[in-house]
Amino acid sequence: MPLPIIDFAPFQLDLRAGQLCRDGVPVPLRPKTFAVLEHLVQRPGELVTKQALLDAVWGDVAVSEDVVRLSVGELRTALGDERAAPRFIETVPRRGYRFVAQPGTLTPERVAAPVAEDSTGGDGTLVGRSRESSEIAEWLRVATSGRRQIGFVTGEAGIGKTTLVDTVLRDLRRASGARLRIACGQCIEQYGGGAAYLPVLDALGALCRGADGPAVEVSLRAHAPDWLVHELAPWAPRSDGPAESTTGTPEHMLQRLATSLDALASDIPLVLILEDMQWSDHSTLDLLSVLAHRREPARLLVLCTLRPRTPSCMGTRCRASSANWSARGGAARSFSRACRRRTSRPT
Repeated sequence: MPLPIIDFAPFQLDLRAGQLCRDGVPVPLRPKTFAVLEHLVQRPGELVTKQALLDAVWGDVAVSEDVVRLSVGELRTALGDERAAPRFIETVPRRGYRFVAQPGTLTPERVAAPVAEDSTGGDGTLVGRSRESSEIAEWLRVATSGRRQIGFVTGEAGIGKTTLVDTVLRDLRRASGARLRIACGQCIEQYGGGAAYLPVLDALGALCRGADGPAVEVSLRAHAPDWLVHELAPWAPRSDGPAESTTGTPEHMLQRLATSLDALASDIPLVLILEDMQWSDHSTLDLLSVLAHRREPARLLVLCTLRPRTPSCMGTRCRASSANWSARGGAARSFSRACRRRTSRPT
């Protein structure tokens, strides 16, 4: 039986597709933010503590309560909710949150057909970004031809990096009718060593929860390390072979992960969006380096958003890495208000 679609007008939460919609129009959310909403919506009227959300959504990852506040803030923005007069998410000071709307359940056939994307209105139109949009479109064209691409969209907080990427990909998919696998992962500011591959796991987890999830799981079982398959799809059957050690060398792990992403891009072009790379963990940067220097063809585009002047060691390393990859075979240019770098293997 398919997972239900939870309705709290004017929104619908499709648990199987991993998608929030407003009257049939998709509302973009980060995977962790979606998971927070899912946890709250399934417990209407209950007080859900911050610790309960950390345990349910982040598991054993060492993060602070700030990540919960960030996700709830993003949900309020997406839902048009107000903390002072909540219609959906109420804050219980010093304790947690409560979903105060009364949700209902829909079957897929009762969901209204999505309205045409042409009706998105002014907030769906980019003004003064034609050059940037054309450049990202070119990166995708080159990637779909088999030349892997890693691009950086950089700019200060709030300048519209995420909107630029989302709008360009939406318009390209609508105009060409091409099928794409698009996965988004969010870096967060961590303390200490940081959880390895955090945004990549976020992105792959969203793919596993999406409509194409079964095909993604089959590909990961064939190419990814066993620990990654169990992390993303614990319900998936285990391999019949001997258990794979989780203590392999870092180099071996990086190559397996890179092979997994290349395999996902073999039948359908894969666009991997990694947000706020100035907060990336070291392992994710190492993985990008491996992807950038692979010579095998792959229909893979990695788009990274990055703040240019974040005073952190990871931000410094990320900016140095992007410049180094460009110097080894890509191209580097700057926009007037947001700059981007593209890295590709030379032909």
